[in-house]
Parts: sequence; structure tokens; C-alpha cells
Amino acid sequence: MLPASRLRARMDVPAEPELDVLAVQDEVTVSGAGWVATTRTVVRARRSGVARHVVLNHVRGDALPEIRAGRDCTLGRVRTDRAAGLVAAELLFGPLGRGETFAVKHSTAATEPEPYYGHWFRTAGQHYELTLRFEPGTGARRAYRIWRLDARSPHRDVVRLRLIDGRLAHFADFDLSPGFHGIRWTGREP
Repeated sequence: MLPASRLRARMDVPAEPELDVLAVQDEVTVSGAGWVATTRTVVRARRSGVARHVVLNHVRGDALPEIRAGRDCTLGRVRTDRAAGLVAAELLFGPLGRGETFAVKHSTAATEPEPYYGHWFRTAGQHYELTLRFEPGTGARRAYRIWRLDARSPHRDVVRLRLIDGRLAHFADFDLSPGFHGIRWTGREP
């Protein structure tokens, strides 16, 4: 069993999802001290009574990121797998009725820089928007939209992205295929 699957099992995430993820919007600021992401995830309940969304984050460094609940939810259980660089957190909210939608917001902060950022999508059909901002002195020379099918596959460059004003990379896409979608960057400014 893969580490992410083991961590989901420790969080009692059922094999059949209770929520459909309709859209994800990430706004990330990269600095010399790491990165901070604000995420808005729009979900739809598959059944009545669903009152949580579990988020999972992976880093390559030793310091696991900190996940904080947004305005309309609270932080529940948090589980980690340090060896795999994974942290999972439960975001709790009022119970939804079947078919109801809800925007779950949370932030994630990491204290070690990473050369990429993105989001895993387990099923097809979602909307994803990613804005990546580089603080002065921490920007990239090049940015690429990346994708990978699963944890065993390497990232693949999909397209080179223009760095807007030399400090911002952005993409939005609809009807995504399953897998990891994100942005990687190379070459820090002198």
C-alpha cells in the first residue's frame, strides 16, 4: 500500500468518496523561507450528513507543512508520515445535505523551499486554478506547467508558462484528467 493510501486509511477516509471535488483554487507565495498556500476547494456531498474534507500534502524536505483551517471550518485530526513527507488534516464543517455544495478553505505553510507546487486529483472532470507568486529575490527564470499520472511516474512538462512581470506564474484548466497538476520552476534570480 502506498504511503498516501495508508495515511488516508488512518484518517478513516472511505474507499468510495463522500464528496465530489468540483473545483480547486490555489494561491501560493514562494519565499526564501518556504511557501504559503491558500486553498479554496468546492465540494458537493454525495450523501446527507457529510461534515468533513480530508486534505493531504506532500513535501520533499524534512519539515512537514502546517495546515490551518479557513474561516468556515475547523481543524480536526492531523496525521503525519514523516518518512514519506506526508501530512493529512481533517477540515470540519456543518453537515451537508445530499447534493449540497460548500467551499472549504484552508492554508498550508512550509518552511523549506520546493521546486514545484500542485494538487492531486483522484478523479477526472474538476476545475483547477493555480497562481504562484515569487517574492523578490526568490523568483524563477522559467516556469512549466507539470502533470504526472501517479506517485510512481515522474513529473512531465506540459507547457512552458510565461512569468508575468517576472514574478508570477498562472494557469487555469477545466475538465482535468486524474493525476498531479502543478507548476515547477527553475533557476533562481541572481
